Amino acid sequence: MRGPVRAALWVGAVVILAWILRAVWQPPAKRRSQPVPIEVSIPLPSGSTVTVRLRPLPPIYRFAGRDPRRLLDIYDSVEAAAKAGDATAQTFLHRLLERCRVADAFCEGLTDAQKETSAKWLQAAVDQGEFWSLQESAARLGNSPEGVVAWRALWKHGHFAALPALSVFYQRGVGGLPPDYLLSFAYNYLQLALLQAAYAHGAGSVRIEQVKAVEASLRHSETFLMPGQRAKAVELAEKLLRESGECCVGLG
Repeated sequence: MRGPVRAALWVGAVVILAWILRAVWQPPAKRRSQPVPIEVSIPLPSGSTVTVRLRPLPPIYRFAGRDPRRLLDIYDSVEAAAKAGDATAQTFLHRLLERCRVADAFCEGLTDAQKETSAKWLQAAVDQGEFWSLQESAARLGNSPEGVVAWRALWKHGHFAALPALSVFYQRGVGGLPPDYLLSFAYNYLQLALLQAAYAHGAGSVRIEQVKAVEASLRHSETFLMPGQRAKAVELAEKLLRESGECCVGLG
């Protein structure tokens, strides 16, 4: 994979990782304080603007007390929250149980029946539209028609993380189909426009290095377009932005 394309694919992952680390390692008092969404106007080549609300990633499940040495020590409390319908607890429990697929002292004491509920909890969270489970499910589907449907659903809910994945998939060709360079460029264009807006307003953890990486990726994407196609691709990007009524999660 060429450098600019690889950079585009990982920009979304870097933003997500930064927010995960922030959510996990901040003191409890700071974790309870949710950042206020930032409203910014995105200028469009058509001359109009679209106002988006830059928001942080959804919270991850946090259990009370210190990190346990064994899953068994917190299993009952997390399972109770998951059974009560807490989608973040369902995703959290799924991820903990995934560790039990390999020999791990963390999982000692759990029954085989408990370990086998991992997929059930992931699906339960997906059914509730919980972001982290939806993203994991989409990632598992990979570059396939089903995977692209899952990523596009995330984008319609305004999740920025979908943009780099969709841009790369369409550039490669989805599930063995011919590449769609117009769509690839459109998603890349959106990625850059939103990163630039977030950086200009000091939102989230966006750094100038990320902006420059996507700028380079966009220039690379443009090399695949035929003469005169850029304007059409930008028009498509504007349409995609307007279709995402909840933009944008993951940049606040």
